[in-house]
Amino acid sequence: MTELATATLADGSQDIDRAAADLAARLPSPLEPLARLAYNYAWSWWPGGDDVFRMVDAARWESSNHNPIRLLDETSSATLERAAADPTLLARLARLLEALDHELTRPPMDGKATPVRPVAFLCAEFAVHRSLPIYAGGLGVLAGDILKQASDMAMPMVGVGLLYRQGYFQQRMDRSGYQLEYWLQVDPERVPAALVYNGGSPLTVTVPLRGRDVVVQVWRLADGTPAGEPMGRRSGSVNAVAVGELPDGTPVIVSGGGDFDGTVRVWRLADGTPLVPPLESPESVGGVAVYGDVIVTATGADIAVHQLKNNPRVP
Repeated sequence: MTELATATLADGSQDIDRAAADLAARLPSPLEPLARLAYNYAWSWWPGGDDVFRMVDAARWESSNHNPIRLLDETSSATLERAAADPTLLARLARLLEALDHELTRPPMDGKATPVRPVAFLCAEFAVHRSLPIYAGGLGVLAGDILKQASDMAMPMVGVGLLYRQGYFQQRMDRSGYQLEYWLQVDPERVPAALVYNGGSPLTVTVPLRGRDVVVQVWRLADGTPAGEPMGRRSGSVNAVAVGELPDGTPVIVSGGGDFDGTVRVWRLADGTPLVPPLESPESVGGVAVYGDVIVTATGADIAVHQLKNNPRVP
């Protein structure tokens, strides 16, 4: 299938925009942009990102399990009007919207994956946020981390999973100290997701299963941005990625090139600053790892160790 043909398929972005506009219509004018923020879970990655929702109605924020759609849909008009007059809340909202606009307007990472033909990441669980309980443990947490890392790197990626109506259980302790489990129903229309339409009808996929056809509807959920500016421009593609910490606690990201481009790059995770000159290799890199101030790379049957402590840029 050509990229031109693929681009004609519904990707759900307009459906997300439409859902955000519908939610914004019931909000006071100063809070209308909060609806657009609510429909992209990127806010959940930023320190203090949930504060702007908590400031609307702290009690309802807790009772909604930190679900921004339920919060804005269920909060009374009087409470929303009070929130709309809070200059501190509006200032925080403006900063978050600026950060979101920056994320959504970055150019995509160079490589074989493009916004039209992104990486498809299929998994049974994705731990994106507590308000979307479609995960149970380590698999979901890892899958959610991979989505976040792809967004941070501006790597075009789409996670494909299942929108369970009854996800992972909630927990509480009784007066005797015993753990009690209970389940919350997931209403797709009351989470930051939108039913994807293809023309005037919902987009569906038919899957043959054990002698019968199962028709699946498609919902889109925005989780950061699948296309954006990478940490440092480069040619070629990324074959391996690792995240670690230097001895002083500085988080770093290391990438190894593929397609016979064995370049290894090290950046400060916080701002994308390159910490060392590119480490060249004649072969593509199959794996990278970070151990303090040591970078380990694997190329074919060979393993190389790179010491960073003598580099002036490394703390």
